[in-house]
Amino acid sequence: MLHFMTTLATGPSGTHANFISYNIDSITLSLTKSQTSVGRPLASRDILRSIEMVVRALSNLEEKLHQSFFLYVLPSTSTFVSVGEYIYAVLLVISPAIAHLLFLANQTTGMRVALALTVIVVVETLCVLLLVGICKYFATPTALLHTFSSSNMSATRWFVLAIAVSVMQALILLVVMPALRSVTGFAGCVEIYDWRRRVTAYEAEEQKLLQDSEKATDKAVVDTKPNAIPTLDSGWQGIKFITMAVIVYAHCIMSILNYPMALFCAIPMAHFARVIPFGTATLPKNVWNGLWLFLSSPLVLLVLLKWSRLDVTAGLSYAVDSFVQRINLLALAYICCIYISVHTLSLVVWTYPSVGHLDKKQKLE
Repeated sequence: MLHFMTTLATGPSGTHANFISYNIDSITLSLTKSQTSVGRPLASRDILRSIEMVVRALSNLEEKLHQSFFLYVLPSTSTFVSVGEYIYAVLLVISPAIAHLLFLANQTTGMRVALALTVIVVVETLCVLLLVGICKYFATPTALLHTFSSSNMSATRWFVLAIAVSVMQALILLVVMPALRSVTGFAGCVEIYDWRRRVTAYEAEEQKLLQDSEKATDKAVVDTKPNAIPTLDSGWQGIKFITMAVIVYAHCIMSILNYPMALFCAIPMAHFARVIPFGTATLPKNVWNGLWLFLSSPLVLLVLLKWSRLDVTAGLSYAVDSFVQRINLLALAYICCIYISVHTLSLVVWTYPSVGHLDKKQKLE
């Protein structure tokens, strides 16, 4: 079962109904009967009927598989499980990201959505440029001929690429993020938070006056605590919200296209839901988050895979060539636009400066 899923996740992942793009709706087979074939035991009618039965059987099988075997898993030789039954496993794996997404939406006011959207647009733009550059400079010459061959590309080029990605992440943390945080328009909306704070203060003051008046008349008053006010977003909650949304929606959509790949990728990616700024977390959590971000970085991950028995160079070359040939459009796109972007956004969240109190400029007298 796991071998089948691994083969399915790492193999070709193309679209179905390939004949439609060529305007071919049906195929008609016919045989020409010669005069010397009268005495043959197998007539032309029987040959056509046998071919028709084979084509019909294949058509029925294709319809059962919904024209895409990526929507099904074969747990046994006679049983296919549909996507509607096993997609819950993917949802269960990414449930930490879903829970954190709901927590940020309900426990944060004045979320700085403009800052978060700007950050993810910048990161995704760089990731798309990275994808284009890899397809242009890392595809083997045989990919243009739509044939595969053993890649002789040196591993040094991949290490240089991983170092370039790490440098890009460092520039985003040290240059881009401070510049975006300094923009006044990305300061967030503090009016709702200030209004709730004023209402809560007013309710507390009125409750105190009511208690004093009731004590004077010897009547018991039930002490009611004011409703807790969600904390104001200092900037990282909005970025974390967008990051969790990318993880949830990307893996849910990918589970429809290629379920095994979505399941195998969602298991490690769900750990990014634990990342919060190091200034607001405990020491054990900071150690865990820092270790996870270090081990999951592209450069360190490439080194670890190189030390293992896996031929990582051939695997990366196959991912690039299959993407260029439009045989597997998921693997390379996932690495560049989902994995690297989520890791970069998690680094932004982890290194985000924590603010314990509101800035005096954001407070209204």
